[in-house]
Amino acid sequence: MKLLTRALLLPFLIPFSLFGQAKSNNTLPEKSINYGIDKTYEPYEFINKDGKADGFNVEIIKAIGEELNWNIEIYPDDWKVIRKKLEDTNELDVAAYFKSAAREDSILFSRPISLVYYSIFTRSDKEPVEDLFSLSGKKVAIQEATIVEEYFDQLGFLDLRDLQTYSSESDAINAVVRGEADCAITSFMTTNYKMEVENIKNIQSSSDPVFITEYCFVVNKEDSAILDSLNWGLRLVKASGEYDQLFQKWLTPKKGWWSQNQELVIMILAILFLLSVTALVYIYSLRKLVQKKSQVIKKEIQTRAETEWELLESENLRKKMEVFTSVMLVETDLEHNITQAPKLFYSTLGFNEEDILGVNIHQLINAKSVSKDKEIKSVLMNKEFPYLDAEYEFKTSSNIPVWMESSTSLLYDEKKRIKGFKQFLRDITPLKQANINLKDLNAELANFMYKTSHDVRGL
Repeated sequence: MKLLTRALLLPFLIPFSLFGQAKSNNTLPEKSINYGIDKTYEPYEFINKDGKADGFNVEIIKAIGEELNWNIEIYPDDWKVIRKKLEDTNELDVAAYFKSAAREDSILFSRPISLVYYSIFTRSDKEPVEDLFSLSGKKVAIQEATIVEEYFDQLGFLDLRDLQTYSSESDAINAVVRGEADCAITSFMTTNYKMEVENIKNIQSSSDPVFITEYCFVVNKEDSAILDSLNWGLRLVKASGEYDQLFQKWLTPKKGWWSQNQELVIMILAILFLLSVTALVYIYSLRKLVQKKSQVIKKEIQTRAETEWELLESENLRKKMEVFTSVMLVETDLEHNITQAPKLFYSTLGFNEEDILGVNIHQLINAKSVSKDKEIKSVLMNKEFPYLDAEYEFKTSSNIPVWMESSTSLLYDEKKRIKGFKQFLRDITPLKQANINLKDLNAELANFMYKTSHDVRGL
């Protein structure tokens, strides 16, 4: 599948030397890249029990390196040190950051490699903290030099008892376990990974994420050529299907045998115990036997309901991640009529395949996006750029907006003549809606603070 994908993409690429884009590791000179990782950020990047760098980010950058003929040298350290070596001393070429506007003055962000959810974690014997407003008067533990610290700089109105910073998220969680902090704000996936590996039972998380952010590769401001190559390499890895395999390996929730069967084993042992006790006391008290049987049935119903809920939550998360990582290739002719489209494209817009083929793609997007699409394709026709990226607002058959990220390039026939356009599309509606909701929340919060301030002045 990987070789077939490369064969389809190869005719549409231009020389790497002009645009910094990779075609094939057979035609590119070998290049050494220094990649820095946070040594304790499981499952994204960490040092495993054999002393080697491992995790989702590590395998993704190695896969990109194979596509671009890069020799990847990995340097693990504390996160604060990694940031300094990339941003200040230029000892590192690439690292993985969470995207934020505050950092764009000193670094460049690649296309996102995943979404990360942050939650508030407390001890299970304490009252859970459900939102940021409930942090007032509490000791809060976070990892230093991260996007969470930047958020707290922006949310200066929160009356925290103490904001405690640690060199890693693991240290922040351990502070909660020891009782040194009331709660910690850490990424949901890494903390649950730690709880599973270390069998931590006395930690709980809030029900909803408090932060949602994009996780990207980053380079220094002067290394835009490396960034272009990273983006293209990431696109090749996704198109080959290798990205999906690594995502399933590292970021899809998994349970060990004991976690999957723990409740069943306990239930069986409990039933055997009850049956043994029942055999001894049955002749003495039929009433007690009925009561015990009722308790067993009640416990089975409760266990089944909890298991079904966990399965439903896991399935919902899987579907969200599949939508996030899905890439659609749509081809159009020079009049913008659709000549080829995958099932995911027309099912996302609520159409059948026969309703899409031959239709002008401009009928499926709003007026502002139509103008943008025409301008992009006009520039591509002049062959000034190999491809151009944009964000379009599509319309479903029910006239519901769907936002998609598009990367457009020219489409050639066998004689190297331009016959149309091809567009890599990715549905970013969940992220767009999350950003809109976050803006609305910030607006409501600002309005609340204004009203509160006004009322206090009136007193």
